[in-house]
Amino acid sequence: MEEAARTRVMLPRSSASLGGAPRPLEFYFCPQLMEVGAVDAPFPEGVRRAWPGLVWAEAEPLEGGLINRTWMVPATGAEGSVVVQRVSDIFDPRIHENIEAVTQALSEAGVCTPTLVRTGGGALWVELPEGTFRVLTRLAGRCAPALSGEVAARSVGTLLARFHGALEGLSNEFVGMRGGVHDTPRHLEALARAVEGGGAHRLYDDVARLNDATLACVAALPEVSLHETIIGHGDPKAGNVIFNEGLTDAVALIDLDTVGPIALAHELGDALRSWCNPAGEDHPAPKVDEGAHAAAVQGYFEGWRGRLTPGRRAEMAEALRVGLPWICLELSARFAADALEERYFGWDASAFPSRGAHNLWRARGQLALAQSALRCEGLRRAHIARAASSAQ
Repeated sequence: MEEAARTRVMLPRSSASLGGAPRPLEFYFCPQLMEVGAVDAPFPEGVRRAWPGLVWAEAEPLEGGLINRTWMVPATGAEGSVVVQRVSDIFDPRIHENIEAVTQALSEAGVCTPTLVRTGGGALWVELPEGTFRVLTRLAGRCAPALSGEVAARSVGTLLARFHGALEGLSNEFVGMRGGVHDTPRHLEALARAVEGGGAHRLYDDVARLNDATLACVAALPEVSLHETIIGHGDPKAGNVIFNEGLTDAVALIDLDTVGPIALAHELGDALRSWCNPAGEDHPAPKVDEGAHAAAVQGYFEGWRGRLTPGRRAEMAEALRVGLPWICLELSARFAADALEERYFGWDASAFPSRGAHNLWRARGQLALAQSALRCEGLRRAHIARAASSAQ
C-alpha cells in the first residue's frame, strides 16, 4: 500500500462473538452475491468449526450483488439470522481489520451498520483452502439498484454525511487496500494504449470514437483535487444502501470492503453517479436526474449542518461539482479499455455476445452520464450552492 494512503486509527472494542452467550441480532443487512468459487452447502468444516453457534443446515443463498458469495444462516439460541460470506479473492483478508475499526466507530457514533461476528476463538475471519470466510450481523431492510426517488436521495445523502462525520478524526493504519482504483490519469492512459494497439479488434472503431469523445469531455473539466481526503465508504452506490421496506428511508451502508482513505471528490462523485441515475448502469443513454441531484446534495449538507467551516463547505461543494463527471469519465475509459481486452468478470452472456460488447455498452452509458452532467452544469452548481448555504 502506498504511504500516502496510510492513516492511523485507534482500534476499537472487539466485535460480537457467537462463542459465548447468544445476543439478539436485530441489525440490517442486504443480499449481495457473486459466484466466486465452488463453495456450496455443506460449508467447509473449518467454517462450521469457527462459528459453532450457527444452524448451517438451514443456510439460504442470497443473490443480487457482484462481489462476495453470500448466505443467510440462522443463529442458535438467538432471534434472527446472520450473514455468512465467502469473500472475493480480489480483497486482501486484512481489510477486515479496517471494517472492524470503522464499524465500531460508526456504532459508537450511533450510525447503524452491520458488524463482524468473531469466531469462537475471537478471529474476525478465517482463511481456508476454499477461500476467506466471514460472518456479519444481519439487518432487515431492502436494497435496490437505483433510488426510488427524491425522498430516498435526500435520505441517503444525509446518511452518507453521518457516515463521514462519524469517521472524522479516526487514527487507524488501513491495511490491505486495493491501490489505483480511482487513478483517473492511469485509466485514461490505459485506454490510449489499448486503442493504439487494438486496431485488429472487431470493436476497435467503436472504442476509438468513444476515446475521442471521452478526451473532449476531459478537456472541458477542471482538474479534480485529490488533496481533500476523508475516511469514506469507497463504493457508496445505491445498491450498497439498506432502506426501509418502502425504499424511502436510508438506514445503513453495507459492503464495507472498500472503507478507508479516499479523495472527497471520488467518494462524492461516485455516490452521485449512482444516486442521480435512476435508469441504472446498463442503460444505453442515462442522464442526470436533476430532482434526485438537488435532493441528494441537500441531504448531504443537511447531515453536516452546523459542523462545517466556510472553507470545508467550499471543498465539499467543489468535490460534488467536479466529482460526478470525472468519475463517469474514469469509468467510461476503464470499461472501454476492458472492451478491447475482453475483460469483465460480470459479463452477462444472456444479453451480450462477448465481454467486450458488454463493456462497450457500459462505457457508452458512463460517457453519456458524464455528458449529461456537463450539460446541466449550471443547474448543478445552483443545487450545490443552495444546499451548502443551508448547512451553516
